[in-house]
Amino acid sequence: MLHNPILTIDTVIFHWDGESLNVMLEKREKEPFKDTWALPGGFVHTNEDKCLGSARDRILKEKGGIKPPYFEKVDSIGSPDRDPRGWAVSVIYLGILKAEDRRPRRADKNIMFANVHAVMKGQYDLAFDHVKIVELAFLRLAVRCGYSAIPLWFMPKEFTIRQLLDIHEVLMGSPPNKPSVLKRYVESGTIEAIIDPETNQPKKVSRPAGPRATIYRHNLKEPVNFAGVMGTT
Repeated sequence: MLHNPILTIDTVIFHWDGESLNVMLEKREKEPFKDTWALPGGFVHTNEDKCLGSARDRILKEKGGIKPPYFEKVDSIGSPDRDPRGWAVSVIYLGILKAEDRRPRRADKNIMFANVHAVMKGQYDLAFDHVKIVELAFLRLAVRCGYSAIPLWFMPKEFTIRQLLDIHEVLMGSPPNKPSVLKRYVESGTIEAIIDPETNQPKKVSRPAGPRATIYRHNLKEPVNFAGVMGTT
């Protein structure tokens, strides 16, 4: 017997606060799994949504009014046992909020940002198969980090190489090779040093230890891939 499957969008929104890589969670207000933490998601409205991307944007607007500058479709998963309401298909997107991007307008107890590693270790009792979905999205980030400029989407408007190295380490699981990072980003022109108009020299910032660090910026409008895969130290 044919039945229409449940079609939903699930979003894994990552945010880097400079120390911790976090993922956005919301507390469900309805059954199933009422009062349980879950990824922001919702049903596709076939009478309203023009495409999957518009469904995603509508859902996030309803959930917290955010629109990450970077989105990527991760996968589509479906099975008869994912949702107690019936055969369910989810289209999974990952999104990246920059360090300075504001949190959702709904600053209440129903939305939080939890450490992604704590989530993947099961320290949060998430609804449905959302821990698995977080794992899929994080794996995509880790793989993309090795050959693309995706770490730059986590950076604030002005940043140092140290900050770029830090997010690489979080995503790849070990410290990246600093010369490789410098060569890849600087020589490709993906990032550029900010010039101080008064001195006509690269702008620098003081650090707790060591010499002052050069400040960089990027103007990425779309994903950039590099040749080869970056290694670690």
